[in-house]
Amino acid sequence: MRLIFIFFAMLVVSGFALSGSANAEGSSGHHKEDQQQLVGTINNLALSEFPYRNWFEKAHTSYIPNESTIEALTSSLKDVQVKAFMGTWCHDSKREVPRLYKILESANFDLSNVSLVALNLDKKTPSGLEQGFNVLRTPTFIFLKDDIEIGRIVETPRESLEKDMLKIVSGQEYKHSYED
Repeated sequence: MRLIFIFFAMLVVSGFALSGSANAEGSSGHHKEDQQQLVGTINNLALSEFPYRNWFEKAHTSYIPNESTIEALTSSLKDVQVKAFMGTWCHDSKREVPRLYKILESANFDLSNVSLVALNLDKKTPSGLEQGFNVLRTPTFIFLKDDIEIGRIVETPRESLEKDMLKIVSGQEYKHSYED
């Protein structure tokens, strides 16, 4: 009887050890597949709901945009549309999307001109909202005038988000982080 008890105890301990290593391997990367994800067209209000509220509000509140850049952006953003692709699973999106909204709000930008698309881990949506936009990394912020792309910021800005945005919308030369 004692051998049977020892055998079952070893099985239980082995089971915990195996499940622990599988969880550690699955959660050690850039993405967290086990958390709830938004996919499709969303807006900043969706990110103000649980469980996204924790990271969105913290990053939004703590970011302080450069005031002089915001002043210049305010007039340069006229007639601009923003197409933003993000992943609620992506740490770069969790940092940059709240900053994007903080900058746009500070510049009195009409948020109805922002189209926010949440992508799955494969950077896709069921209805193909990402098709034709060549989204390889998240977040990708695409700036358009008259439905024509004038520039994009991919994953992380080169200088700061608001300064990179100003370069794009004011027609200055700008290359995103993955462009040669």
